[in-house]
Amino acid sequence: MPHPFPFFGAGAAQYYERAAIEVRFTRRPSPVAQKKIMALAPAPIRPDSKSFVGKMLAAHSTQYVNEAIQRFYGEPKDVDKKEQKELGKQFYVTAKASRAFDAAVEKWLLDVHEVCPIELVYRAEDLEAGGTELSAWHEASLAAIPALLKTWNADKTIARLSADELRLFAYCAQAIVAYGEVEPKAIPATLRTLFPYEFLRAYFATGDQRSADQLLALLPDSRPALAAVSYGTYEARKAQSLADQAGFLYFIRGLVDAKSIDSSQHASLIFDIFYAAVREGDDRFATTFSKLIADCDNKVTALERFAGGCNGICAGYGKNEPDPKLAAKLAGILLKVPLTKTEKAEAEFLTRLREIEKRKRA
Repeated sequence: MPHPFPFFGAGAAQYYERAAIEVRFTRRPSPVAQKKIMALAPAPIRPDSKSFVGKMLAAHSTQYVNEAIQRFYGEPKDVDKKEQKELGKQFYVTAKASRAFDAAVEKWLLDVHEVCPIELVYRAEDLEAGGTELSAWHEASLAAIPALLKTWNADKTIARLSADELRLFAYCAQAIVAYGEVEPKAIPATLRTLFPYEFLRAYFATGDQRSADQLLALLPDSRPALAAVSYGTYEARKAQSLADQAGFLYFIRGLVDAKSIDSSQHASLIFDIFYAAVREGDDRFATTFSKLIADCDNKVTALERFAGGCNGICAGYGKNEPDPKLAAKLAGILLKVPLTKTEKAEAEFLTRLREIEKRKRA
């Protein structure tokens, strides 16, 4: 029996702290339908009335979802007390309880579809917890992507979505298109402002400046395009060879010069890309970057964020090992950015940068 709607991310999911499921309906659920949907939902992700935004529903758990899953779907006899103690009760869940929760989610979605027709479901993979063992339902859903793009292209209401609904819809749509590895040229022109990630992906894969131009052109008019900068930090770290390409600097220059980017809001993201390039030993890029930042608005605020990034590299980002030498190199470059006397007087971060920079001589 074919699945009644696409479910991207379907399968055996693992969670670290939270579970999140986004649903887009074919129409806005009525207040009566919303109450039914809430009443039917599995307890760990039960939404409330504020979870509905237009055609979108964000069914999210609170923190430590595994503890809730174990409480509602687990059995005491299945608990490995030694493992539970090692992981902590808030992170522990048995495989049996986890799979029971997965089944409950799928049943809920099928029941919800009878209450208000579902266009699509998206569940993000929690890679920190090991991701999702994607099921046949997910794989079958990939075939629905061309039809979804056609539907969205014909939907004139998308251009008039509220900021909150657009954020949820774009988040799902971008992830779905990435799952399907859709080429930018296959995205209808009317939808391109929703998918800046795809142009960024194409740019980092090929170094083709046309893809960078297409993304930069979207920045003034596309809120999702600003979020794409964060995706760029991830791709920059994967595409290490781009640190040696002139096109990489071209893209960064475009980001820095884009009037729609407030350096105080996006400085840490730009720093991450800067870090990826410097890590590869491109000193020419680093020198040019310091000159670009010198021309930025909110220069001090940007450098404060960068100083925080240096601290993070010293201590170790996430699961990365600490790298004091690289942090010292970055700090040395940032210290060369010219500041006025007034800016220096406001810049407490300079002390931190000097302390980090000294480590290369230690």
